[in-house]
Amino acid sequence: MKFTYSFRRSFVFGACLLSLLLPRAHANLISGYESQLETWLGQGNLNFTQIFEKGTGDNYTNFHAAVDGQGATLTLMSVSGAGFSGQIIGGYNPQSWNSSDSYNFTPSDAARTAFIYNLTSSTIQRQNLNGQGYGGSGQYQAHNYQYHGPSFGGGADLFVQSSLNSGYAFNYSYGGTSFDGDIVDGTLNGEYTAFSVTALEIYTFTQGSNSIPDGTSTNVLIVFSLVGLVALRRRFARV
Repeated sequence: MKFTYSFRRSFVFGACLLSLLLPRAHANLISGYESQLETWLGQGNLNFTQIFEKGTGDNYTNFHAAVDGQGATLTLMSVSGAGFSGQIIGGYNPQSWNSSDSYNFTPSDAARTAFIYNLTSSTIQRQNLNGQGYGGSGQYQAHNYQYHGPSFGGGADLFVQSSLNSGYAFNYSYGGTSFDGDIVDGTLNGEYTAFSVTALEIYTFTQGSNSIPDGTSTNVLIVFSLVGLVALRRRFARV
């Protein structure tokens, strides 16, 4: 009984110590949606790295300082509006964001690899190809403007304004249609769907596996396991 009590006490202490040593998981918008995004991107297993998270008081200046020139990115945001709440929407921009006040033009179908999505409803709208939607609508991949947040499409299929606190969706350059159902609630007849932005995050990604633990966590676990085994061996030797 004495050994059992001592072992349990040591186990509880070790578990508490381990929880302090290991990095704490940060809840973010991408959690639980990694596999869906990997499927849509079609590039195999990926590691996602957050490069921007909207904080209190952040605006377009903070957004561009973090994301401009970073290559392909994924935008994720939590939005609410009339008739919907807490939807996770966003878009994939295969080109770097910048502050040039110009569009990323993609005349050829081969270059039209961007897409926008609603992760809550598992809906994706890919960039219009030639012959889809209103004439020439698909060439407008993204709009780079220094005074607003991420903006996809020529008619602002998905747009975040300067304070990063609100935006709207409007179908024009994505989904194979124009003036049809937008990515948020499927609103038809060329109407805008306004929304408030409660969270906004931007991610880059690289080839890899999301299931592989980081080096720090692995090393801590190995060291802690070895210490535990030595302690148990000493206790058994005393019995």
